[in-house]
Amino acid sequence: MILFGFIATALVMIALLFVLPPLFRSSKTGPSTLDGSNNREKLNIAIAKERLSALKNERDDAIIDDAAYQRACDEIEQQLFNELAPEQPEHHPVVSQTVGKKTALLLVLLIPLAVVILYRAIGTPKMITPPSPPPPVATAPATTPQSIEAIVAKLAQQMEKMPDNIDGWVLLGRSYMRMQEYSKAADALGRAYALKIDNPTLIVQYVDALVMAQQGQFKGKPTELLQQALQLNPNEPLGLWMGGMAAAERGDFTTALIFWHRLKPLVAKDPIATQQLDEMIAEVKPHLTEQSATKQSVKSPAVQSAATAAEPPSAPTQTDPGAATVKVDVTLAPELAQAVEGETTLFILAQALNGPPMPLAVVRKQVKDLPLSVTLSDAMAMMPTMKLSAFKEIKITARISKSGQAMSRPGDLFGEQAPVVVGDKTPVQIVINRTIPEKRLRE
Repeated sequence: MILFGFIATALVMIALLFVLPPLFRSSKTGPSTLDGSNNREKLNIAIAKERLSALKNERDDAIIDDAAYQRACDEIEQQLFNELAPEQPEHHPVVSQTVGKKTALLLVLLIPLAVVILYRAIGTPKMITPPSPPPPVATAPATTPQSIEAIVAKLAQQMEKMPDNIDGWVLLGRSYMRMQEYSKAADALGRAYALKIDNPTLIVQYVDALVMAQQGQFKGKPTELLQQALQLNPNEPLGLWMGGMAAAERGDFTTALIFWHRLKPLVAKDPIATQQLDEMIAEVKPHLTEQSATKQSVKSPAVQSAATAAEPPSAPTQTDPGAATVKVDVTLAPELAQAVEGETTLFILAQALNGPPMPLAVVRKQVKDLPLSVTLSDAMAMMPTMKLSAFKEIKITARISKSGQAMSRPGDLFGEQAPVVVGDKTPVQIVINRTIPEKRLRE
């Protein structure tokens, strides 16, 4: 805008140079008109020529258009004609000089003012200065595993200064769970539990961390805490879910069914949870029947034979449980590498090829660990009665869970291999290259 002011002032001054000189000249030569009419006529003609020449230059420089030029020329000719007429009275030199100076001064003031007013009315000041480039869009820095670890480490340091902050310990515990630092998660949630031992939701989260730290085993403190949580809230969903699994782990299938049947109406609106719950119920029912038959075997040998015949033919027990291992190599298809983040949970699980859907062995990792190799064994069983050594052929699935939960969800990525012979020393190759559709989960 400052540059524009300079340019506009310069243009106005140039215009005044064409307008003011004739006025000042007429003022200075005014006295000579007293000497005679001839001198006055010559002076008037000279002034007219100068004005016509100035007008022509203005037209040639596109300061005025042809119409304005013609009108000005007509006015000069008419004025010259009037001045040359014999009836024209003489003007007093002092009056002419005063009028010329006043006219010049008036033009000096009015022309710049008129230009400014006109430009503000119809001009576009913003076009003088080019628009500033838009400010750079601030983008959030990408979250990396290193940055997450740094944030969690800083939170852990702060919690040592705020040992009575329950919410802080819970947040720290959940963060460690996401990082799969299960022992640290159990410690943090244990600190929160010590501050508030009557919160069933907090208790079951603590149990979840303890179980993961114990390689999926509920024995010991997790079972005691589950009993406490269910006493405080008999309808705590996660407590009922894990309570049933704990009962099934110790072979108490009756209690497992009680917990899971109580849980069913609480998850009725979740078709995926309902489906998996039904699968677990269906898996333990045969064991419950087997237990009942075993108890009656002393009184009835015939029942003993019936129970033996009821055992699944596809699940013969291996003679050497120690040899019941399967090595698995897992990779992610290159075209899906950008579809998931490195912190996303990865499950590798084994299931009976022709039997209950309950996993026989489970390994939990993260996408950033790929490619990886794991060895599945009986030590990874979720239930003592459902192990690799109980089956000859199994199916192995590697699944990337975007929700972080063990239950399958639409959009999860997976790969699988079947049949796999338990005890075969050849590594099983699994490529995660498929997506779980909505239809698959509803079947």
